[in-house]
Formats: sequence, C-alpha cells, structure tokens
Amino acid sequence: NSIAENNEDVAVAKFHHSDELSTQAGTNYYTDYYADGVSTPGGILNMGSFGSYQVNANRGQWKDQATSNAGTLTPVKVSADPSLDRENRQLEIDLTASFTYADEGDYYVNAYVLESGIDLPQTNAGSDYEHDHVVRKMLDGANGDGKVIPDAPQTGKDYQKTYSYTIPNDYNMDELSVIGLVYQKQNGKTWAANAVQKDDLSGKGTGTAINRLSTDLKVYPNPFQKSLAI
Repeated sequence: NSIAENNEDVAVAKFHHSDELSTQAGTNYYTDYYADGVSTPGGILNMGSFGSYQVNANRGQWKDQATSNAGTLTPVKVSADPSLDRENRQLEIDLTASFTYADEGDYYVNAYVLESGIDLPQTNAGSDYEHDHVVRKMLDGANGDGKVIPDAPQTGKDYQKTYSYTIPNDYNMDELSVIGLVYQKQNGKTWAANAVQKDDLSGKGTGTAINRLSTDLKVYPNPFQKSLAI
C-alpha cells in the first residue's frame, strides 16, 4: 500500500486466492506465471524482477526494486482513458499503445478493474483491515489479448482497443481504479510488463448513482395526506 501511495509511477494490483475476493482469471494468471511451490510478489511493472523474491524474507526490497524499474526505458507507452456512466454503471476504457523505438516480441494488452476500501478480514491483521488495490476484473482474462499488437510493431503507430464493462452493484464506484498494461510473454510462461498506466475513477464519470443504501429508513408524517418524507 505504501508503495502505491507514495510513487505515482508504480501501479499495484493484488490478486486474492481461496477467498471471496478471488477470481478464476486471477488464479489462472497466478498459476501460469509462478513456478510450482514458489510464492513471490508479482511486480506488474516488471514481473521478472521479482521472480526470486520470497514474500516474507524480502518484503523490504519491493519499494527500491519497483522504483528502479519505473525509471527504466520501455519501448512502449500505454494510456488507459476511462469513461464512466454512473447511472448505468457502465465503464469504458480506451487503451492505446504506441512504440517509441523498434522492438520485436510476443506482445499482449490487458486492462484491470481494481477496488479499494473493502472491509474484510485478513490473516495477521486487525479486525478493521481494509483491502486496497484488489483486482476485481481482468477485462482480457488471465492471458490478455495477443492480437492487438503485431510481433514487429511500428514506431509511432497507435495500437488501440476499447473495453466495456458493467460494474456489479456491490462494487463501490468511488473506490475503483483501472490499470492498462502492455507486456511480453517470454519463454512460454514468463510475463514481463513493458508499460503500465493507472487511473483513479473516484469522483469521475457522468450522472449520479447510489452506491450503498441504508436499510434504516423512516417515513414521516405517518399517516400523511399531501406529502411524506423519507
């Protein structure tokens, strides 16, 4: 959480497993990337850099590694421009990838919808723990879309894809954010991200909507003749 809050160049996405915040796509993504029996933090910015880190033993290295990666040169720039219709809970994300120098590879695009401020228990944490940056939806599934960018992309050309997603009623729209990313698949299962762009949806969008409605309602006066108030 502190890495995400203090570094605008780093995007954090948390995948849950074996609990109510887990998704099948997230589980498939995890098992595809990680070797059997190895538990590591996956760095979206450059997952390969974290491949040998044990979660508890090397947690203090994550911030420095992420900051270092954020300053490296990447062949592609990505933007994820979201628009939100709050009344209909419709989210659209226009993802654009543009290569700044010639490169070749097995490129994929994807977009994630994240939610923060979720009040649920957490092992080794207090009862008032809030889950932040939880991956609610991988819009191109666990594997991403490999058809948007050719194996030898042209410099200066925009490669684009638009995502549409209906936000479930139990997601708080003011706690949502999106991540757009372009990455390579290497050696079959090793995924190294080349570019990530994030956008917070808090306070954005057209129209209004009620995210959470209290069940403690009062109607008055009772009985009434001309009007009543709720």
